[in-house]
Amino acid sequence: MAFSGICLIYKNSVENDQLSNLPGARLSEVKWDASFGCLSGTRTGLLDEILDWIRTGSESILWLSGALGTGKSAVTNSLAEKLDHMKLLGAFFRFSRSIQGITPKHLFGSIAFQMALVNRSYEEAVLAALTQYRSFDSQSLDFQAEHLILQPLAKLEFGCKIVIIIEALDESGTDEAIAGLANRSALVKCIVTKFGKLPSFVKIIITARNEGSIQNSFVNKSFIIEKRMDQVMDAGSDIITYFGYQFKQIRNDHPTLSEDWPGKKKETQLVDAADNLFVWAVVACSLIQDDPYAQLDMLLKLDFRLQDGARLEKLYAHILETNYITRDIQNWHYVVGTIVVLQKPLTVQSIDSLLGLSITDYSKTLITGHSITLSSSKLILKKMLPLMKNQLDADPVQLLHKSVYDFLMHEAKVPFRIDIRTQNLVLAMQCLQHMNQNLKCNICDMKDTALLNSEISEPVEYYIPESVQYACCFFFNHLESGSVRMNQEFCKTINTFIQEHILHWIEVMSWLEKIGHAAKVLNSFLEYLVCY
Repeated sequence: MAFSGICLIYKNSVENDQLSNLPGARLSEVKWDASFGCLSGTRTGLLDEILDWIRTGSESILWLSGALGTGKSAVTNSLAEKLDHMKLLGAFFRFSRSIQGITPKHLFGSIAFQMALVNRSYEEAVLAALTQYRSFDSQSLDFQAEHLILQPLAKLEFGCKIVIIIEALDESGTDEAIAGLANRSALVKCIVTKFGKLPSFVKIIITARNEGSIQNSFVNKSFIIEKRMDQVMDAGSDIITYFGYQFKQIRNDHPTLSEDWPGKKKETQLVDAADNLFVWAVVACSLIQDDPYAQLDMLLKLDFRLQDGARLEKLYAHILETNYITRDIQNWHYVVGTIVVLQKPLTVQSIDSLLGLSITDYSKTLITGHSITLSSSKLILKKMLPLMKNQLDADPVQLLHKSVYDFLMHEAKVPFRIDIRTQNLVLAMQCLQHMNQNLKCNICDMKDTALLNSEISEPVEYYIPESVQYACCFFFNHLESGSVRMNQEFCKTINTFIQEHILHWIEVMSWLEKIGHAAKVLNSFLEYLVCY
């Protein structure tokens, strides 16, 4: 290879390293996913309308608003797929509580990183900003938006539109001010202030519920046009199409069902009950799948003459109340409460390891005093499959939709409401115990300790299981978010960690390339202990 070619490869490698240090650049989970898109043949009118706005609309921002469960996410993922094929998609960023550590300060860095990968001129402008300012991690949202988005775009000329999609802006946090952190209100204000100045070839599509700072800031702005999901003309026919498709699948899985099952009358009743809420239809079909006759009849007996949120809550409550009995409730809280407060989704296997569940260790007493008798989290979760995003195989476990999280934390009645502070305390204790049981000196079994981290023969995951990685990275997040209950057992567990494993923990954080984060956690952990 010529020397000039080697130099070019090196130069590109260095530039990619620089770009990957932008805030949010490494968050692969925020990208679009075609599997989350609309069922083929649905939402076609709305998608065509949005594409027409991209071509001819005068506004900079299209705000797709609607209640939880109305299908905003499916629309944006399908739209992203279309725009990607048309070479018009600049960036896609999805806010979600299930993505570990995501904050408003990740948005503009991720957008800049994605756009730099597809446009060389834009990349050069962002690299120049990085050279001048070195790091954007500690910069304000306004500074990031100005120097990573507005100024680089102002130097470009595009012969076609370029589209940036921001999904679930309402999940970017709360409007309450928290010292040292960028909140949702600050992000919304920055978007309104900065994105109104974008060049005409840039189009922004944002999905968000009409609430709080979003409602106050987006309404009556000349450069923002709102499209409400409850005003989409083809929503009703799309729900019918979805039910028709799912019923065909159910008939295929249950050969004893007649070709016209469930019949026009019952299908119409279900469509009316869904009332344009796609997530309601998804959960209902998943529920019916297991036992078509019984579950369908049971669903149709419920009273769903309610508003959108209450309609979903009624369905979620039905699933919980018909699948769990009182004696299982502590086991249920132990598992489902963990999934709700996890900073990062884990597989069933990792959840079992973290919670200390196995066929040989199935009985324990928690720090709350409650007794648990359970050998695997799967025994609890398999009854909640209609409310799960996946089938509990090798994928990380996630609840189906944000409305399920909201229901469990705020709307569910006793005994199913999740106490977040209590669950964080329980999980903090489990993280500490898990580290005490698994951390050790030279955890990666290095024969030569002079070797660099990058020189070990096996991936880090081979030596440090996902559950141990999670406990090391997030034990303090749960500790500071939990209710304070410094009993003798808790103090003994913390004391063991500090006296016997704190150096082992630092070693693991080094292997995970999180030593900087470890220093911050250690300082906060010591301050926490002094206070309590």
